[in-house]
Amino acid sequence: MGWYYNESTGEPQRGLEITMISITDLKSNTAYALDAQQTTDEDGRLRVELYTDHAIKVTAAVLALEIKYLAADAYYSKVYFVSAIIPTGLHIVGMLRIDSDLHWLPERTC
Repeated sequence: MGWYYNESTGEPQRGLEITMISITDLKSNTAYALDAQQTTDEDGRLRVELYTDHAIKVTAAVLALEIKYLAADAYYSKVYFVSAIIPTGLHIVGMLRIDSDLHWLPERTC
C-alpha cells in the first residue's frame, strides 16, 4: 500500500496502483489490455522511471503487432519519458501538461 494520485478525486489516496498498457482497436472502439504492472515504491526511483521501464518492456510486443504510435496522457510529456521512448521506434502522441514551457528557436535568416 502506498500513496497515489487519484485524478478522479484530484488528491492523493492510499491504495494500490497499476500501470496498464493497452492496444486500441479504432474500428471496434475497444481497448485490449496488453500488460499490467503494479507500481511499487523503489528507493531512489521516481514514478516516471518505473512507468518508462514498463513501456520499454512491452515495446517489442507492440512493434511486433506493427503498431508504431504510443498514445499517452499529459503526465508522460516529460523529457525523461519521451527521450527514452523515441529510440525504441515508437512515436508518442499525447497532450502537453498545463504547465508546459515551450521554447521555439528562431530560424536564422543569415
